[in-house]
Amino acid sequence: MFFLYFILTNTRICLKYLCGDFHASYDMKPNSAPLQRQTRSGYADLIAEATGAEDELLPILEKIMREEVFHSTLDWPSPAQFRSGARKALKIFNRDPDFFRAEMSYSRARFQTLVAEQALRDLVDQSASPNAVSQAKATYNAAIAAEQLASAAFDRELAKL
Repeated sequence: MFFLYFILTNTRICLKYLCGDFHASYDMKPNSAPLQRQTRSGYADLIAEATGAEDELLPILEKIMREEVFHSTLDWPSPAQFRSGARKALKIFNRDPDFFRAEMSYSRARFQTLVAEQALRDLVDQSASPNAVSQAKATYNAAIAAEQLASAAFDRELAKL
């Protein structure tokens, strides 16, 4: 299911990848705002309105709302409950912002490693050009290194708890 969602939301990139233009379609440059989603969820505007939080915090607050505040999906609370839950999520975040940022960074780094690993496997399975495979290996190794750094930072935050 996730793979289908990824392909549908990244059709242009997938087409370039399938046509062999790996380097142009799979660029591992860090985002200028690493905690900001590329596409905002349907709840982001509501959370921003309720809390006044910056865009980079919205995915974190949404996750806190799901996991810590409501322990459920976000489609059932009334508008008043939703706003109250968003403000409560912001309070929870403010207790230990470094922990939540480290957790999100690790999740993103882990995802990038999995994407890079799958891309490398696909190229090897397709007997792609050696240049494309070597670029994919370099991208995968860079993703592993970034994941290890994010994991170490997250572990340091966990040890503080």
